[in-house]
Amino acid sequence: MGILESNGVDFATFQLEDKPRRWWHAYLLSRPAGSPPLTWNKFTHLFLEKYIPPFERDELWGQFERLRQGHMSITDYEARFIDLYCHATIILPTDVERVQRFIAGLHPEI
Repeated sequence: MGILESNGVDFATFQLEDKPRRWWHAYLLSRPAGSPPLTWNKFTHLFLEKYIPPFERDELWGQFERLRQGHMSITDYEARFIDLYCHATIILPTDVERVQRFIAGLHPEI
């Protein structure tokens, strides 16, 4: 599609309000002039670190690690996987690793 990854960061940060918006503006001001655009992974890491306490991140990471399709439909499994994998971007930084983890959680016969 030709959309830069940084456009996702721009779109997400445009929608921030109140404290998160002030945090984001302060972060931008703290960056050296000429810094490259933030990647989506870097932005989500910064945002989650700031707004989700470590104990919650640990719990969400555990849920991600234990996630298996079980009795869920593939669609439901995919939705839950997407909800949780943002907490694992540091451990699974590439699309290939995330796909491998997704497949590992599917029923073996799939």
